[in-house]
Amino acid sequence: MKSVGSKNTFSAFIIGREGSLRMQRRSGNIYLLYGNLPDGDGSSSGAARYTYCEASPQLSASSRSYHSSTAISTNTLVTLGGRSDRPVELVSWSRSTDRRPSTDWPGELVFPQGRCPLVSSLIHDIRSDKLSTAKPSSSNQSCSRGHAAIPGDGGVLVTGGDGFNALVRDPLDSAYAFVYNDTEKKGVLYNVGKLLNPRAYAVYGVHDTDGTAWLYGGTGPGGKAQNTLLKLERL
Repeated sequence: MKSVGSKNTFSAFIIGREGSLRMQRRSGNIYLLYGNLPDGDGSSSGAARYTYCEASPQLSASSRSYHSSTAISTNTLVTLGGRSDRPVELVSWSRSTDRRPSTDWPGELVFPQGRCPLVSSLIHDIRSDKLSTAKPSSSNQSCSRGHAAIPGDGGVLVTGGDGFNALVRDPLDSAYAFVYNDTEKKGVLYNVGKLLNPRAYAVYGVHDTDGTAWLYGGTGPGGKAQNTLLKLERL
């Protein structure tokens, strides 16, 4: 989320938790962590301070683990995967005039964040009906646990991840695109193809300067740990 006041302040959403569905509550599991970072001068007044509070009743999310949450506007989050049903969940709120973190938050999210041009191009092609192979997905497996979620203009590319079948150790090799309609405040999930190097539970990110998307580690075929770095390319 956007910092307010001092440049050393921070705030972040925390959504979902690990554990069985019986242990997780059905709603209210959105939290805010905010505070001040150390000033670096060694003084007691510069000590880090943190506050952790639960969301107000207007914000709630279903129980999930190993999911992803991506900002698609300054006041809208899309949460993907992390459970065997309801693969997509949108959380939005009215813009708050009170910018101070408090129990009646939220304020505004950091948006736009890093965007991958390849994902932006893919989403544009889907919207323009230039990608005939893209089909709306109704499968609950379309957003698994431990996938990579790469943002682009107007949506998110979801790759790989772990399915909900304990007998299958290979990561899922399908790629999906969540395309968001800002006017209608809703989105559609499309199946957009297969992955050459599927991974689950990998670390991923988008370069701030050129928008290149990278993925490192995770598990590959047979559930084996990987130690290679992959760059997202569209074939």
